[in-house]
Amino acid sequence: MRWGSGHRGVDLGASAGQDVVAPTGGAVAFRGTVVDRGVLVLETSAGLRITFEPVDSALAVGASVEQGQVVGTVTTVPGHCAPVRCLHWGVLDGATYLDPLAFVGAVMVVLLPLRPP
Repeated sequence: MRWGSGHRGVDLGASAGQDVVAPTGGAVAFRGTVVDRGVLVLETSAGLRITFEPVDSALAVGASVEQGQVVGTVTTVPGHCAPVRCLHWGVLDGATYLDPLAFVGAVMVVLLPLRPP
């Protein structure tokens, strides 16, 4: 599936302080602030990059993580789901965005236009 421009990933309902768990093993490739949100990127041994925001994490870049390990917590920054809170989860293979839900056996996501053509 090819993702178009704009939102690339899924938003999962979340609460501030809720644990963020690694969906697979890998290593921390990036931990920092992008614009006003904490971002955490894990890289798998296959080279996939898994992104989460808004997240606080104490892990250092290069730290190994195991599947199911708590890697951070959802921040109090509302993010792009305001006024509700969510965790944005993305997966990249090189420069290609993939559907994260495909990795957990969920149905395929279909991107629809904002307005009818």
